[in-house]
Amino acid sequence: MHAPHSHRARRAWLSAFAGLTLLSAFGSAAFAQQDAPPAAQAASPAIASDAAKQLAGPLVDGLAVGGVTRSGRVLVRTDALMAARAADLAMAPAPDGPISQSPDAPRWQVAKADEAGAFAPDVGRGGYLRIVRRNDTGGPVVMVLEASGHAMVYVNGEPRMGDPYGHGYVALPIELREGENELLFAPAGRGAFRASLRAPTAEVELETRDLTLPDIVRNAGGAIVQPSRNLVFGVPVRNCTAAPLRVELLTRLDDASWAVVATETLPPLSVIKLPGVLSLGNESRSATTSVGIDIAVQREGPWGASLQGSHRPASELRPLAQARLDLPVIEETKAHRVTFVSAIDESAQYYAVLAPRQRTSLEAAPGLVLSLHGASVEAIDQARSYSPKHDLWIVCPTNRRPFGFDWEDWGRRDAFEVLELAQADIAAMLGARAIDPRRIFLTGHSMGGHGTWQLASLFPDRFAAAAPSAGWISFFTYPQANEPSQHPMAIASQRAAGSSDTLAMLDNLHATPLFVLHGDADDNVPVEQARRMRELLAPTHPDFHFYEEPGAGHWWDSGEFGAFDGAACVDFPSIFRLFQERSLPRESSISKVQFTTVNPAISNGTRIVKILAQQERLVPSTVKLNLFRELRIAIFRTTNVQMLELRVGAAMTQVSCIVDGTELDAPVIDGSVLLIRNKDGRWIALSDADSARDIRPSTYLPGSFKAGYEGFTLVYGTIGTPEENAASLARARFDAEQWWVRGNGRARVQPDTERLPDSKYVVLYGNADTNRVWRGLVGAPGDNVAVNAGRNFVRIRNAGELRTFEGNDLALLAITRIDADRFATLVGTTGRAGDIVGSRVPSFVAGAGIAEITLLRAGMLGAASLEAAWDGVLAAENAEDQ
Repeated sequence: MHAPHSHRARRAWLSAFAGLTLLSAFGSAAFAQQDAPPAAQAASPAIASDAAKQLAGPLVDGLAVGGVTRSGRVLVRTDALMAARAADLAMAPAPDGPISQSPDAPRWQVAKADEAGAFAPDVGRGGYLRIVRRNDTGGPVVMVLEASGHAMVYVNGEPRMGDPYGHGYVALPIELREGENELLFAPAGRGAFRASLRAPTAEVELETRDLTLPDIVRNAGGAIVQPSRNLVFGVPVRNCTAAPLRVELLTRLDDASWAVVATETLPPLSVIKLPGVLSLGNESRSATTSVGIDIAVQREGPWGASLQGSHRPASELRPLAQARLDLPVIEETKAHRVTFVSAIDESAQYYAVLAPRQRTSLEAAPGLVLSLHGASVEAIDQARSYSPKHDLWIVCPTNRRPFGFDWEDWGRRDAFEVLELAQADIAAMLGARAIDPRRIFLTGHSMGGHGTWQLASLFPDRFAAAAPSAGWISFFTYPQANEPSQHPMAIASQRAAGSSDTLAMLDNLHATPLFVLHGDADDNVPVEQARRMRELLAPTHPDFHFYEEPGAGHWWDSGEFGAFDGAACVDFPSIFRLFQERSLPRESSISKVQFTTVNPAISNGTRIVKILAQQERLVPSTVKLNLFRELRIAIFRTTNVQMLELRVGAAMTQVSCIVDGTELDAPVIDGSVLLIRNKDGRWIALSDADSARDIRPSTYLPGSFKAGYEGFTLVYGTIGTPEENAASLARARFDAEQWWVRGNGRARVQPDTERLPDSKYVVLYGNADTNRVWRGLVGAPGDNVAVNAGRNFVRIRNAGELRTFEGNDLALLAITRIDADRFATLVGTTGRAGDIVGSRVPSFVAGAGIAEITLLRAGMLGAASLEAAWDGVLAAENAEDQ
């Protein structure tokens, strides 16, 4: 995995607040400010008007239909209602009326909430709950939809994010047009669903139910340890108008002047979680329980972003919303939160840390335990489950949310970003006594136990030992795992999620000392998951340890271990004894390696051997090495490997290599030997630095469409019809909302008239006929390019073949290379029906594989089963270049 230099990115961000908003050109200057998009010219309905007050109240009456959708951790979905709407075969909803013209179509049933405003948990399960709110006030009205217990909602046909885990902070501004308005909710099936409408309190609101805040750390004398440190926070900001709104976020401490800490253009009817920074000042401070800091949001003043970070008197403040943040003050010996700006999306994130017990300055450098939490668990609660250790720091990343991404996709990236940041932060405090890089350990519970299996198998030489507790192996073994489809499109799609298959990387785990812990009465993650790994690993693993707690369930602190300070199911004495006794071998002592990867863009090798290219992409590649350093001989056996790197250091000038039986002498270039198969399939050694630079892959294709959501600049089109422009904006906003709710993230949603950031990826919505940036970066409708879409067509040129698909019911998901280091992520549609099927794509669901080039037809939604739905996948393939 190519871990981002996130601590450097964070410090650069903190040193110049304007870095949040100042963007450089991405591509042609033709995409600089042009005519304002239609949405920018829309008039905003009145805030908290009499009309809004008339429309406010709980949503308690509707029609429900269940059992019309099927889904899983796969690309395809079936949805009889959306299929009927895409094909213009839906019937007008009525009590006991069919949803479509199909003779066996399911029927709508009357649904009513109880006195508390909650619908029964089974209402609309596997389907929809339709509620109509009529607006007879004489014009459009903006309301705030407060709902929980739903996966998503279509508001007059536009997709909006739901609150599937019932957190209660997903309140979305929506516009009720004059006349009838349909709110079509998809209940999440995790409990009761409820919803209501309220009038906005202002043009902009602060959502204080979803704050990301740091803890303030004090020493034993009560003094704050970091009085001059800037502290990152995150707060969702809600635009309750139907037009883009440029705002600035401000903070102040005590009665000081206000400081601008962020500026942002909020899309119409949107919620964006903005990061900001807090400063406690340079003076010495002390506190007992909390430190209060004020935040406010207002329209950006005429001074603009050039004065971002400057201070202003209270008399200049014209707040649309204000809030008081109370930052907890925590003793430095207790677990506490540390916030940072993520290099993934410039959002505010945190990790939890528990420092070791008191140490002396003469002791050796401490180690670090990376501990991964389970589903629904906050990282800070994970850290609080441990007692302080003598020479180990406990660091707990968040997986971006308590449920997050199962420590895959962006959850995996969060773990490594936090690992890098924590080492840098601890080094800043300890100086020469920084973390010993050979004593970094990995553990986790439940979903975090799965994450432990994942990270240890993908990166076998990053951790000196690993200890999964109550961990499941993979999506292929838990929960209720089914046999994967053998449909060709299913196989191609799941290759994009191949790194999720822990068992495919099983041999990698033999390089890492392991301790597997489980309760033998676990009713959440069956103990069979642990026993299967024991069966597969123990007979040949040189350092494997296993323990089952008799009678223990999923989370336990019992038996002889209940007397320990921490929770025994994570703070298990034998695990930490293993951690105390193990360390990574020095690189110079490694003589044998066995490594397997499915996707080198995620994990490509060990400290001394890397697989730089595959013969067949996203199919397991293996390298086995025996290195005889004194003899300067290296013997390789490979499977599905196109290019290899062996790091031997500058002391050697040449290595005699035997690769799959081919003998060759390989020069050492910049400390490495580079081996590649020629056109005839024979291994050769690169002989000079220039050749190595020319042929070494500088940028891997990601192997998965989902990986194209990086940087999170989402660009919607404005040069189509009003309906096309509205659909493009709606889909970009929906993705931004999904990223906020599922990933605690920040996405910039901007029209195709604004300048683009200088980033690796940009996400484009619509097609070449509706989005001017798409047309400029990817190609106009008639251009001969690798992948393109327009009204009623998609063209794909791959592996020397050109295919054209026609119809207004196509949804394209693709990554295409702009130049050597930049890519466009295409979220394309050819028309209204394509918009419908596109809104059902599981772009932010862990385990769901989506190939780099994927094309769906809306008919997929009407299939009789998930297996049959694969026939609606017209393309699922990888780009031809690597």
